[in-house]
Amino acid sequence: MRSRVFLSLLVVILTTGAAFAASGGPNAAGYTWDDSTYTYSWIDISGTGTLITLSDDNYAGPFNIGFDFPFYGGTQTQFYAGSNGFITFGAGSSDLSNDCPLNSTTPYNIIALYWDDMDAGDTSAPTYYQTFGVTPNQYTVIQFQNLCNYPGGVGCDDVTAEIILFENGEIVLQYSDPSTEAGSGATVGINNSDGSDPLTVGCNSAFLSAGYAVWIGVADGLFLSGPDALDGYPDSDVTYTMSVFNNTGSKGTVDIDCTGNTWDTVCPSSIVVADGAVGTFDVVVTIPDTASPGDFDTVDVEVDLGGYSDDMTLTTSASADWILSGSLPTIATQDNAAVSYDGYIYRVGGYTLSGSGTNTIERYSATKGTWSLMANSTHTMDYTVAAAALNDKIYVTAGGIDGSTATPTVLLFQIYDITANTWADHGNVPAGGTWGAAMVAYDGYIYLLGGANTPGGGNLNSVYRYDPTGDSWTAMANMTNTPAFFCAFAYDGDIYTVGGVAGSTPTASGYIYDIAGNSWSADPISLPQTLWGMACIQGGTEGELLAVAGGVDASSALFAGSYLRDLSAKGTWDLYGDLVTPVYRTAGAQLGDYAFVVNGSTGGFTPTNIFQYNLMEGIADDDDDDDDDNDDNDDNDDNDDNDTTDDDTGDDDDNDDNDDNDDNDTTDDDTGTDDDDNDDVTDDDNDSGGDDDDDDSGCGC
Repeated sequence: MRSRVFLSLLVVILTTGAAFAASGGPNAAGYTWDDSTYTYSWIDISGTGTLITLSDDNYAGPFNIGFDFPFYGGTQTQFYAGSNGFITFGAGSSDLSNDCPLNSTTPYNIIALYWDDMDAGDTSAPTYYQTFGVTPNQYTVIQFQNLCNYPGGVGCDDVTAEIILFENGEIVLQYSDPSTEAGSGATVGINNSDGSDPLTVGCNSAFLSAGYAVWIGVADGLFLSGPDALDGYPDSDVTYTMSVFNNTGSKGTVDIDCTGNTWDTVCPSSIVVADGAVGTFDVVVTIPDTASPGDFDTVDVEVDLGGYSDDMTLTTSASADWILSGSLPTIATQDNAAVSYDGYIYRVGGYTLSGSGTNTIERYSATKGTWSLMANSTHTMDYTVAAAALNDKIYVTAGGIDGSTATPTVLLFQIYDITANTWADHGNVPAGGTWGAAMVAYDGYIYLLGGANTPGGGNLNSVYRYDPTGDSWTAMANMTNTPAFFCAFAYDGDIYTVGGVAGSTPTASGYIYDIAGNSWSADPISLPQTLWGMACIQGGTEGELLAVAGGVDASSALFAGSYLRDLSAKGTWDLYGDLVTPVYRTAGAQLGDYAFVVNGSTGGFTPTNIFQYNLMEGIADDDDDDDDDNDDNDDNDDNDDNDTTDDDTGDDDDNDDNDDNDDNDTTDDDTGTDDDDNDDVTDDDNDSGGDDDDDDSGCGC
């Protein structure tokens, strides 16, 4: 074993206060923890360290560690201190809800000393840091002193503890006073940059005591990590990117052996990895075209170097459900629009993690499997972004322009020129809904449908048609209902609408607009359940396949599933598989043989950059068409939101203003819907936003 610098740096004062010796690990990166090998020795820096000012549910930083600190195969030079009892690398976090055990949710790159809902706002609860020693034996102490369990106040039950980071990558956590709760509501441990390889020392258990110390470090050896199971579609390749961490003490050639597989599998025979470094390699499994959903195959992957070895079994399954794409949009958004055109998907605008709209448009290439930022609009767009593609242009509206999301009175109309990569303002929509409208393209025209014109009320049944040639808007026959946050699709001379919120009630109903006859009728085929805020995707050789995915159901809960309908067969809405991650206020588009769901919220104002896809069986790639007809395929949706707020639910309550029913909503702050809003279409969230896109299919959501 390599020498641990801990003993040479700390003077033994007390033996550990733990009632019994315990240890755990290793995880995939080789980290283990041990509370018996090393003795507790408090390093008090309250009179010498640099003060870090924290308050309730916040973080500060970054602060210099003072040396290169190895962590999960990378090197960290700075840290952030969080008021809820942890430090992070790369980004700060104020998360107050501890994960037990640590898992794939944020915050990432964390060292959790005492992660709980704490209050560092009291002046008697300072945090300090200080670096000691000289290379290669430097160490930095981060000391949390008198950190109160929330809500704090005079005489609160407080914690005094510290993290010690050593230059060789070892970590020591020490507890002078773990409070009377002693960890019963807290988490202690570490996690990596994507939450895939945690090491939990303890959580939600009163295992801490005064004078307790725990060591965390990497054992000697070779450590293999990566996904152990992935899904794919028949006749496709599934790629596992594996990492091997070399902590053997010497640089060398790591031998790789893949065995036991039936399906065609390719992996390299070896890679060279320096000591203390991480090497990566791909294992590519081909799912045969004869595989049926549910079929699977396994391959055993083993790595060897200098007498050390590690192995994993990878399980590849043929899937009928949605799959998480390895390539994600660069910007996390909800309420964005997505359209497909000429072999690309375009993601437009949306509400971001910073709490504001974005003026970005980015393009996904299926050939390259990458997203690229295009020219920015001169306006930020959030909440109800709707878009449709037609004749090398993308037509965009948004209710929240340049931050005016509270009570917008106009719907700005912008045109993005795909060929020139430029934006142009094109006036305002005559009187369309500024919240949650849907947009589709068909036969040379753009159609804007429904929505609402005030937050929390004012739902519209209006339909407007835009003629790009004459640059003019024409009012068409009004819809039978007054939807927002719904889907719209154009196909074979008709526009189909479905779902959303009509009046103050979510609906599963659909309606059909006869374009030539300029008239509406009820669609006899409804969704199997009420939904709003879903992704809307249109595909097929002629735009005959319609899909809705995610959204919020009648109980105000996120809907994890999806439905598919074949208009050419006059079919019903059939189950179409479950999303990997349920989202709402999302967008969708079709590209080639696949349906894509782009970004969305997992609840409340929590935008993501999750990119999921599913096979739309029987589809030929129609993206290349430049036809105008149905260009809208794009599916997408923008949804929503009037809301201007609510913390947790996703939609906001704000709309409440005008709505009386806000309260009807049962919602919960966690589901993603808004509390109030279900109630009204206009509520924030109900919006459906649509956009569509393109090539032929026509979809607005």
